[in-house]
Amino acid sequence: MRAQLDGLAAGYALGRAALAAAPPPLTRRQLLMLNLQGDLTDVLKAVDPASRPDARAMSDGALRRYTRQSTHCSALVKLAADFSELYVGHNMWWGWYVMLPVNKRYAFGAPAYPHFAAVLMTSYPGMLASTDDFYVVPSTRLAVMETTNPNYNASSYDLVTPRAVLYFARVMAANYLARNGSAWMDLAARHNSGTYNNMWMVVDYKLFTPRRSLPPGTLWVGEQAPGYWHAEDMTHVLAYGHWPSYNKALFAMTARITGQDAVAAERGEYYGYSLTPRAEIFRRDA
Repeated sequence: MRAQLDGLAAGYALGRAALAAAPPPLTRRQLLMLNLQGDLTDVLKAVDPASRPDARAMSDGALRRYTRQSTHCSALVKLAADFSELYVGHNMWWGWYVMLPVNKRYAFGAPAYPHFAAVLMTSYPGMLASTDDFYVVPSTRLAVMETTNPNYNASSYDLVTPRAVLYFARVMAANYLARNGSAWMDLAARHNSGTYNNMWMVVDYKLFTPRRSLPPGTLWVGEQAPGYWHAEDMTHVLAYGHWPSYNKALFAMTARITGQDAVAAERGEYYGYSLTPRAEIFRRDA
């Protein structure tokens, strides 16, 4: 990833030099900061305790605004009723400054990197990872998605550590190197920074045969929180028809660390996993 960042900086400099009306210069450090936009919000809260959310002190309106500003995605894994097809879908919404989406294909294979799989993804100019976080890896037949979980627990940011690898490098390494969902989760969990904390889903299409029962490993789901990562094979849930993801933590420890369970208990099911509005929409329409 460092070499790819070097290439991005060199390519930007060359392209800028060739244009009559050159855009502003961007250094390698500035391009790195661009790629850390998923992590930086949590990094800032880790180093500045005054900026951390205090859910108990927020009014109902302020808490809902914080939740809306911290959530950007919905994702769905859908199994056809007759098991004839398996679909993945992802939706991301953000500010106007990301209205330049592009589809990217990275292929860093043989001879220099014979173990790196090619990766297809939705992304943006200057970004080395997707940021939407919708990936397809054709050679391993993996599809990877995430939705981000809000963090309401101010003290959890004490677990954010600089002795770690930030999101974009860990996830891209997992995309390049993993051959199944379990391995993907293991690679993405290593050197957890505790920033950009998401529910990750990996669908292994190698294991899907139309009109046959889903074998274990078809769907892996993992959640990250500061100082914590947990992943499980959730194929047995998908077999009932669909797997939804909508910016809510599922696993009990993730919900506890991020304060989701406490906020749901105090402020209502809007903040919980099962009865938040998008959970009801998914159950109705999926």
